[in-house]
Amino acid sequence: MQWTQEQAIAFESARECITAMVAVHTAELAEEKQRPEPRPEVMNDIRDEINRLFAERAGMHVNDDETVRRVREIYGPKVRAAMEQARQSMSSLP
Repeated sequence: MQWTQEQAIAFESARECITAMVAVHTAELAEEKQRPEPRPEVMNDIRDEINRLFAERAGMHVNDDETVRRVREIYGPKVRAAMEQARQSMSSLP
């Protein structure tokens, strides 16, 4: 099974998008745990989404151009928005 350098770069980019989304949800889970009264249903939903993302990443293949494109198209903007929000939060710290 052969693939091009372009496919390999896109594949790794898609995997990194999913990894970044896992990080975003892990931060959400940590925030929920810090609440005075953590909500178990919210924590379970977040864990389910993290598990779904791990499964999606594990099921990806370098030569599956459609899946790689879809992952980058869906998660790329979400990752950029989360990073921007984190930057804004950090810049507002004393």
